[in-house]
Amino acid sequence: SPIPKETMLMNIILYLIQIIQYLYQQNIWLINFICKYIPLKQWAFDDSHSPKYQKFKVDRLPLILHVEPWDYRDFMKYLEWRYKDNYKLIKPVQRRGECDIPDDCKCPRCNAPKIYLYKNNAEPKDENLNEVLERVLAYIERRASNKVKIVRQFPSNSIKVKMNASLFEWVIENLCKNAIDAMDGQGTITLRVTDAERKVEVEVEDTGKGIAKSHRKMVFTPGFTTKKRGWGLGLSLAKRIVEEYHKGRIYVKSSEVNKGTIFCVELKK
Repeated sequence: SPIPKETMLMNIILYLIQIIQYLYQQNIWLINFICKYIPLKQWAFDDSHSPKYQKFKVDRLPLILHVEPWDYRDFMKYLEWRYKDNYKLIKPVQRRGECDIPDDCKCPRCNAPKIYLYKNNAEPKDENLNEVLERVLAYIERRASNKVKIVRQFPSNSIKVKMNASLFEWVIENLCKNAIDAMDGQGTITLRVTDAERKVEVEVEDTGKGIAKSHRKMVFTPGFTTKKRGWGLGLSLAKRIVEEYHKGRIYVKSSEVNKGTIFCVELKK
């Protein structure tokens, strides 16, 4: 006798349920296998393995043991040939103050004249932190567009800190330029100084794109960059200047994607 339609339909439903249960068990096994043997953390949260962020990696910046004699004009010609349409002409140093480098002074390695030379101020000495920061901000304001607002939050009293002013100015300048890039040329940069008993904190805050959590530990790594252009050496060099030369500390204090970032530089008094 023929099987009733109700019975046939029930058998089909039971068969489909068995298949679903079997597939469910297979999925559970697969998930357990992936979690146990495959480094998901690297795939999901850390894209440092991508060639885009792997221009080069070194534990320490390379040490040059021997330098062949060369002329700065040959180097400029090489850069022009190497980068062609993207080449930026190397311009003379834009000095923020008086310079006592002799007019006839030249670089002993490349023969570059005074206009291309920075002064090495040697050992750190007591400097007025407010004045140092003000020189940097005045320089940034001249170069930035009117869409960039710079806010100063300094103590009214002068703060004396032992530093190499030229090197420290470069660090703050680099942080400010990175902030402008992160804001796509418009937003607010706040420079905040906190004077504690044994240290001074200088914060550079922007209203830019922010830094993803997976990148925060890598921003000071030589060669790491999320920019289309650049070598990714600015923050790594800033870290060396602050920590090795000034015995201080530089770090990402906070950052939120699409809201902004705060870099903090700590110097001992």
